[in-house]
Amino acid sequence: MAQGDKESALSCYEQSLARAKEIGTKVEEARGSWNIGWLYIQKGQLAKAEPYLSRAVDLAEHMNLTDLEKWRKALEAVRAKLQEQR
Repeated sequence: MAQGDKESALSCYEQSLARAKEIGTKVEEARGSWNIGWLYIQKGQLAKAEPYLSRAVDLAEHMNLTDLEKWRKALEAVRAKLQEQR
């Protein structure tokens, strides 16, 4: 994905996340948080990705979403890489 496409996608995901929070749709909040976090991973910005991935996992745990295990593994990998960078 080209850099401009990532920025455009990020803007859309941020708007979607804000709307999900506004109307209280936790499933969409989890997905929106995941999508933003994943885009930050793609941009190499792990420190920015971590809180979004963490929020997605927290929400997914409470709703037992099917993506939970995949999201947990990605969050663990991000945290491990961040730890290595310290």
